[in-house]
Amino acid sequence: MITNVFSLCTIPLTVKALEDYRSFITTADSYVDEGDPDTNFGGFTYLKVGYHNNWTKAFLKFDLINAPKNFHKAELRIAFIHVENSSLLDFYETNSGWGEYTITWNNAPPFGDIITSEPIPEDIELNKHIKIDITNNLENITGIWSIGINSSVQKLLMISPKEQAPVPIIMYYYQKSNLLMFGKIALVGVIGLVIIGVALYQARIKKSKR
Repeated sequence: MITNVFSLCTIPLTVKALEDYRSFITTADSYVDEGDPDTNFGGFTYLKVGYHNNWTKAFLKFDLINAPKNFHKAELRIAFIHVENSSLLDFYETNSGWGEYTITWNNAPPFGDIITSEPIPEDIELNKHIKIDITNNLENITGIWSIGINSSVQKLLMISPKEQAPVPIIMYYYQKSNLLMFGKIALVGVIGLVIIGVALYQARIKKSKR
């Protein structure tokens, strides 16, 4: 009987923590063109990065004010609609004071700290998100976050913007509820009850033998 009671202690260990996710679509995006330094390209159905007659750079902005605080992973997801050749994309943090329909090559914010560099193969699947780990970069970000995308390779890439699916997004993964911790607490409680029950049972046996 006591063995059966102790076997109940293994039940809470099968309970695991639940994971959830939350996504944030870019609130503004555009590209700038060195060959048209005063022209704005906000609202276009593509974001140019790299070189095609002129150098181009793309900018993305996200509103992360409602981002989860307890996330353990964050990804930037972008999709390509054209890749001329294998390239290396550099992602930078930038000042967020630019506007989608006013940013140009001449007034674009300078690049700040580099976030990451990602190789883009020539045979990458188009119109499908790639996942870029930016967990460390978002640990202390709680508001508007802006990034710039650049390539030093003289080839052209085109990224799908918010006007055309699949849109750029940031995906957070976080723990919804700590059921595992609840299971551990429940386990301790069960063990305590079992110990008390065994002590009372042994005391009753001793009393009955007198």
